[in-house]
Amino acid sequence: MGVIALHYKYSIRRGAVLIIDSIVRSSGAVRVAHMFTIVVVVVLCPFMIVNAAEHAFYPRQGHGTAECSLNGAIVSADVSHLRENVRRGCKTLYLSSPGGSVETALTLGRIIRNAEMTVVIQGEGKCASACVFLYAGGVTRAPYGPVLIHRPYLDGSSASFEETQRRFAEIGKRAKSYLREVNVSESLFDRMMTIAPENSVAMPLDEMDVLGLGFNDQVYLEYLENKKAARAGMTKKGWLAKKQQTIEICGALIGAVVPAGELESRRKCWDRRFPEYFPATE
Repeated sequence: MGVIALHYKYSIRRGAVLIIDSIVRSSGAVRVAHMFTIVVVVVLCPFMIVNAAEHAFYPRQGHGTAECSLNGAIVSADVSHLRENVRRGCKTLYLSSPGGSVETALTLGRIIRNAEMTVVIQGEGKCASACVFLYAGGVTRAPYGPVLIHRPYLDGSSASFEETQRRFAEIGKRAKSYLREVNVSESLFDRMMTIAPENSVAMPLDEMDVLGLGFNDQVYLEYLENKKAARAGMTKKGWLAKKQQTIEICGALIGAVVPAGELESRRKCWDRRFPEYFPATE
């Protein structure tokens, strides 16, 4: 069971704390943030168990409409469910899915990106197969469960080799176009194609970082940092210099794994050295 604060989200695992930077989009939201100084800590409610075929998306119990979840296989009906959840204000999506339709996953991923959503893989769950495209859509990502990848497989064993090759080429074209849109390396799909469907591979964090599947979308992070620097009346060069000095003195805090015992002291150090990074108001 994780503990979440408006300043930061952390889960103590193997003696470390995972810090992920994002932005608060509603005062009642309980998730990763970097724009508030008021800390409100709550304990995550257990996930409801629902029949994915009947209703895969639903507002998370106890958190109103700021958060929603997808449990189960990815099917076409999920598109309308996610759009409705976004319309109602969902900004953080919790995932636990074995995969499903690639085409639907690409559509869902674009909805996630257009809504600037945070995506969290719940610790007791997983994000497998086509689910990786939903995960890639998040502007901020928290992998508390594994990301499992493998080659897509096709229905219809009677297809010729030529037809199979054509269909895979079309899937690859659409998947790579989407990955470019969300600032993830096209080589993710190439990596998937080397793994048989029955031999799913869990992606290590360092590989995810290299491919652009890290905690933050780097282009979105640039956008947020520019906003904060402008609000603070600083040039970007001056902002980055102050941030680097703060990291050297206090230690990394954003998008880093921090030893559990150092979290509070690092945060206090950042507040002293670089108060503009966590302003009291947006």
